[in-house]
Amino acid sequence: MQRIRTVTVLVTLLTASLVFSAAGALAQGTWTGTNSMTAARSGQTATLLASGKVLVAGGENSIANVRTAELYNPSTGSWAVTGNPNVARALASAVRLTNGKVLAAGGCNTDCLGALSSSELYDPSTGRWTLIAQRMGTARFSFTATLLTNGKVLVAGGCTATNCTIETNRAELYNPATGTWTATGSMKFGRGNHTATRLSNGMVLVAGGISSSADTNTAELYNPTIGTWTSVGNMHYTHSGHIAVFFPSTGKVLVAGGGGPADTLAGAELYNPSTKTWSITGTLRTGRDDLSAVLLQNGKVLVAGGANLASIAVKSAELYNPTTGTWTPTGSMATARIEFSLTLLTNGQALAAGGTDGVNAFYSSAELYHP
Repeated sequence: MQRIRTVTVLVTLLTASLVFSAAGALAQGTWTGTNSMTAARSGQTATLLASGKVLVAGGENSIANVRTAELYNPSTGSWAVTGNPNVARALASAVRLTNGKVLAAGGCNTDCLGALSSSELYDPSTGRWTLIAQRMGTARFSFTATLLTNGKVLVAGGCTATNCTIETNRAELYNPATGTWTATGSMKFGRGNHTATRLSNGMVLVAGGISSSADTNTAELYNPTIGTWTSVGNMHYTHSGHIAVFFPSTGKVLVAGGGGPADTLAGAELYNPSTKTWSITGTLRTGRDDLSAVLLQNGKVLVAGGANLASIAVKSAELYNPTTGTWTPTGSMATARIEFSLTLLTNGQALAAGGTDGVNAFYSSAELYHP
């Protein structure tokens, strides 16, 4: 994944006005401004806590990695500083464990000149971070971390060198009961900037990404019972920096967007775990890379932001309807964003925060989508 460095920080204030329907209620499919974060950042992690608050941590700005964390309170629309992480991480992964704590692992240092092997735990009850004594076996960034049904966390793949010129196929497990990392079976292919999705049967589907310094259409399944990987049918498109969304109602997985040729940026497909096959579904109305997505409570998928074929950040958003397999436009964000976080809140709204325009701006602004 190309990383574009900048020399200035531009903090954009969100000035989107509220949109109301004729009845006076907030119109569906619109974005409204909420308070800005205390720090501009992109490539951060965002984790929904059991309390309904959102923990945002790390990331980078134009100068260096950001070693701060903050909490968004949906009830007040405000941000509050919480304990600083021990390590400044960008392009790391974070997972909320079954005990309510948050595991943050890996990432890269400033300018992504090196990958990180450290990990730490955030305790919402104290607001403090604690380093895990044992490091991961492989330093990595732009990797995936997936909570398994047994409470362990599967970490897979990732980049180990600047601009993801080297990818690893190694995987390992974090055990919250012992606080230790152990190696598990390696993937068939080294890959970074991919996706990982836990299926209804507890297996994990890994798809796409950068492999051997090129976008790939390969996919594979991890079996947590025996700790091995099995290749499944190749996707129709090559995807990197894409999104993957699991549909609990059908067990299928939607993969859409991501880098590669023009058709990949808009291409979308569905994985059927019953047949282990891929089928093409409706294409995105706007091809986009490094996009963000959430599954809304109404069963539709919200996709927002990202970079178009010209590598320009976009502010548009669209909705995927799994019943019809089609995409429809919805309200656009006030700010065009890449490498931002998009989090589904317990009230059904979606919080977009931070990100960059990919040129010279890093954002502290945030906004809310009202489905």
